[in-house]
This record gives sequence, C-alpha cells and structure tokens, in this order.
Amino acid sequence: MTDCHRIDVHHHILPPNYVDIVGDDRIGPLILAGKTPEWTPQMSIEAMDRNGIQTALTSISAPGLWFGDTQETVDLCRHCNEYAA
Repeated sequence: MTDCHRIDVHHHILPPNYVDIVGDDRIGPLILAGKTPEWTPQMSIEAMDRNGIQTALTSISAPGLWFGDTQETVDLCRHCNEYAA
C-alpha cells in the first residue's frame, strides 16, 4: 500500500488579533470547553504531524466574522486572510 496524502478539510485557526478584536466573551461560550482555546501555528502543525496530515484547508472558528458592521467585517476578514497567507 502506498502512503496516502491526508488532507484536513475542516481545520480551524485563531489568528491572534482575531481573538483580541472579537473577544473571549464572544468566542468562549461557543466552544465545547467554554473558553477560547490556546492556538498557535506550531500547535497546529504538531497536531497535523501526530495525525499524519500533510495539508489543511483552514477556516475561522465560531463565532465567525460578521458582527453587524460592514467595515469591521471587511477589516477583520482582511486581517485573517493576510495572517493565514
């Protein structure tokens, strides 16, 4: 059997400024543990390595990016996209 190339198609990231801008009070209650998880790119890579994952398609976790203000959303989306790039 050949080695397969595993792809994680549901891989959440939490850019640092996203947490600062959105706030723990908005993120934490939506997470199973009830608090904003610690996250770093290194932790993410280590988890991928442990599980034999070579590629991840990333997205922002709950509560997302829309909070009722168009310009705030544009700025937050740009920040998150540039961070992920």
